[in-house]
Amino acid sequence: MFDMITEMFSYAFMRRAFVVTTILSASVAPVGAFLVLRRLSLAGEAMAHAITPGVVIGFVTAGLSVMSLLFGGLIAGLGVAVLTAYLARNTILRSDASLASLYLIALAVGIFILSAAGSAVPLKSFLFGSILGVDDASMILVGGVATVTLVTFALILRPLIMSTCDPVFFESQFKRPWIVDQGFMFLLVLNLLAAFKTLGTLMAVGLMILPATAARYWSGTITAQLGLGFIFSLLSCWLGLTLSYVMPETSNRSGGRRNFCPIRSVWATGTARAIQRNKKTLVGENMTLSQKFRNLLTIMIFTSIANASFAEDRLKIVASFSILGDMVEQVVGEHADVTTIVGPDADAHVYQPSVADARAVADADIIFVNGLGFETWSDTLISESGTNASVHVATEGITIVTVDGETDPHAWNSLLNGVVYVNNIAATLSEKMPAKADMIEANRAAYVDQLMALDTATKASLAKLPANKRTVVTAHDAFGYLSDAYGMTFLAPVGIDTEAEPSAQELAVLIDQLKADGAAALFVENITSPALVQQIADETGLAIGGRLFSDALSKRGGPATSYLAMFDHNLETLLTALGDN
Repeated sequence: MFDMITEMFSYAFMRRAFVVTTILSASVAPVGAFLVLRRLSLAGEAMAHAITPGVVIGFVTAGLSVMSLLFGGLIAGLGVAVLTAYLARNTILRSDASLASLYLIALAVGIFILSAAGSAVPLKSFLFGSILGVDDASMILVGGVATVTLVTFALILRPLIMSTCDPVFFESQFKRPWIVDQGFMFLLVLNLLAAFKTLGTLMAVGLMILPATAARYWSGTITAQLGLGFIFSLLSCWLGLTLSYVMPETSNRSGGRRNFCPIRSVWATGTARAIQRNKKTLVGENMTLSQKFRNLLTIMIFTSIANASFAEDRLKIVASFSILGDMVEQVVGEHADVTTIVGPDADAHVYQPSVADARAVADADIIFVNGLGFETWSDTLISESGTNASVHVATEGITIVTVDGETDPHAWNSLLNGVVYVNNIAATLSEKMPAKADMIEANRAAYVDQLMALDTATKASLAKLPANKRTVVTAHDAFGYLSDAYGMTFLAPVGIDTEAEPSAQELAVLIDQLKADGAAALFVENITSPALVQQIADETGLAIGGRLFSDALSKRGGPATSYLAMFDHNLETLLTALGDN
């Protein structure tokens, strides 16, 4: 365990994560303590939403600039706080009703601006946090906010305690009592903004409230509560970071979105899973406690030795998503360790990397990505991991298809493009593994033969379809390359990026077009909700012809566990629905 902890701190991104969460704990602990004491816990949650329009405007106008996001969110948050106080003092509305109304309006405005401006994948990672993406600017921001927070609390602590414990007496003794209240709200907004890139504004509220609530239970004085709140915050962050490293979620191939949250109780769930997974093999019903411990220790030692021996002299390859990972495995065979970041049935468009992903990238020798703007998160993950791996774009040399002026990244949906992928992968692997070059070439040639044979069969099968059977609807616009290669027309309510959603008008236009021109069938996808497609089916009377695999393979036991199987399944599904099978 000690060696693993030492290894953990050898990564720069983990060191930065520990430092920034330590500073954040010191900064948010007093804010959380007074939120609990003043019975404003839900106000913290409301303010996290209230800063949304300012952060969105900052993002739209100045991109990912930390200062633009900071000032935008600060103006929005303080604006809501000031307006809430004004309405509570000058109208019949109570402060809680004013705040609830204003933060809902602010959230709606932020979402509207975000939708009008286009995709929000980078911003989404800020709102929900990315502890792996802590850069120098974020460190400086958090440090500056913590300094301002602690200095301000030192100056206003006594009046703040008085205002909290006896507000009537406080107001009778101070000419401008609102200054203390608004100053506290300023610190709340400032700390939410400081945390938006690490914990996200939403999870920052949890780091404020949960340790403060626990500290309130265990302490009888404000001083003790402030100290315990900091200790509990710090321990929750450190424990979460440590366990996310030493007990990563099952496997990098498991798929799904794996969000890292240092205040989540990963220790409890992780321990429960470990016990459940290993109890039959390690803990027999008739064993004594010492026997169980010795067995567990022995297995851990031998597993570590075996893994170290097995991993020696083997290349570590990382592929960004499941389809690309399968191509790499087909070419390299059993002669390298291949790790896939975005697993089966998972959406790479909106994926958020985990600590385990950063570890895999940091330790990799070769990284393969699709490129063409598909993995919006990959550049940050690679740069922040500190990896020395060479990065290779598998789509190099492919003729790009555009959809409404945007580059379509789904190039694998043409089998001839799949051949380009495989050739690029093989060229890279032959260069990196010269001793295995003959084997790699043999695997490449055999794989390409299979792809070409399936391409020929696909063209022959789809060529038999009459003109009125060549237009279909899918959940998002992922089949432009298949359309160009095989003479089909694919319509979709959502563009090339699944993060975007169609407006009511856009959906209505599509439905009207389908009613007027018709389509052969509708298809759902494995990575998206079927709700929109079902809505179109209800409106148009068109049948849903089945499920297509667009951006990811299926899980083990499914119909599309490899690239070849995926394409074959999609072809069979299309032909069955279109009445040519």
